[in-house]
Amino acid sequence: MTDFAFYPAALEEFKAEVAYYESITPGLGADFSERVFTVVDLVCEFPDMGAPEGDGVRSLITKRFPFAIYYEVLRDEVFVWAVMHAAREPGYWRTRRG
Repeated sequence: MTDFAFYPAALEEFKAEVAYYESITPGLGADFSERVFTVVDLVCEFPDMGAPEGDGVRSLITKRFPFAIYYEVLRDEVFVWAVMHAAREPGYWRTRRG
């Protein structure tokens, strides 16, 4: 499995975090982005790798940054529901699943 997609709000939160980290230190946003896509690449290759979160959703934590990637395999594609900071309220993204 190699395809993936971000839920629009997940993509926006990801972009916002990249911009935030880049504003702190040049290059830090790129490092954050690389860590997120490392997780996405891993789950594309090994979809069952993440911790089960219920209803087919799994999560995997990034290295260096306090974020979890919440994803689900839908029609042979990894679908990212959230790029969630560890300090956020758990499950805030579940309303995205409709």
